[in-house]
Amino acid sequence: MRVLITGSRAPVALELARAFGESGHTVYTADPLPCTVGSSSRFVAGHIATPAPRGQARAFVAALLAAVERYAIDLIIPTSEEVFALAASHVALAERARVLTMPLEMLRPLHHKYEFQQRCAALGIPTPRTRLLRSAADVAEALPDFPEYVLKPAFSRFATSIITNCGPSANDRPPASCQPTPEQPWLIQSFAHGASVCTYSVLHAGRVTAHCAYAVPYRLGLGSGVQFASVDGGPTLVLVERLGAALGYTGQISLDWICGEAGPQVLECNPRATSGLHLIDHAALVRAIADPAAPAHVVPPGRVRQLALAMLTTGAVPLRRWPELVRQLALVPDVVFRRDDWLPVLGQIASVAAFAGVALRRGVGLVAATTADIEWNGEELL
Repeated sequence: MRVLITGSRAPVALELARAFGESGHTVYTADPLPCTVGSSSRFVAGHIATPAPRGQARAFVAALLAAVERYAIDLIIPTSEEVFALAASHVALAERARVLTMPLEMLRPLHHKYEFQQRCAALGIPTPRTRLLRSAADVAEALPDFPEYVLKPAFSRFATSIITNCGPSANDRPPASCQPTPEQPWLIQSFAHGASVCTYSVLHAGRVTAHCAYAVPYRLGLGSGVQFASVDGGPTLVLVERLGAALGYTGQISLDWICGEAGPQVLECNPRATSGLHLIDHAALVRAIADPAAPAHVVPPGRVRQLALAMLTTGAVPLRRWPELVRQLALVPDVVFRRDDWLPVLGQIASVAAFAGVALRRGVGLVAATTADIEWNGEELL
């Protein structure tokens, strides 16, 4: 089988390339960047540098269609927010290859944080109390009803825009800095107390073929995780199965949860790959994606992986954390480095350098720069 993995800047793209390559499949990658962590793998037969999905979605899809024809691609696997450009052109792409996602009208309500909450509530999936905000007046009216609150844009990622009066980032930003509009609404949620758990799942026609629940012991700030440890997936699997069956969902779906005394509550959804993918055995991962009839594979607790280069940045401050970080770096396997496939380390460095340039030019943080040309915030795509 010939596989095209998009968004190859993502470490999960590297994991997919290795998994499919080891299984004997021919792997191609695509990304607006000419050199990425995923494209540098020895398991990749070729890389397509595309226009950016954000702002150039038509040209991006045209480049993918050309690659599908040129390389006789059988399966397209999106990894990051370029998935929405693929979803917007699902019909054209699906005429030529299998696409591991759904049409955009199915993905948008999952990506929109308030609409996702409403869908879950209708299905009886526990979720914090939530209200949609379309103006500063809505914010002022809602705040008295939410003594412990979290404010966030309906379209956002990596927790980079959160405003809250609870937890580690309590009162870092005032509620007045929340300025929603009808075009770019926000939502307010009751702050949920408990352990943070993430899940990554693969589904075909509403049936789960792979599921991983994991904790994130180390993060970049409050957002992107850099170390991942699998936990018991049973409590969340039941709810993912309910959601997937109701949607008839096909693709990858990643959810954020708070697990308290009453059980898991779902916070938000990413209809794409996330880091739980790194904790799945390669053979099981390939089977779950390639075979819609595959039995459900649930990752057992106790597996740990990390992004070693990113782990180093978490220890810059405070200095007292360095001894524990050094221990983690020595004991926990890195996602990127492998002795038999070491070039992705250089691809990762090249990508970070490119993102640093974007961050400087646009005046944004490094994490925000990683998705600046691929993210989707609900605007017209095609």
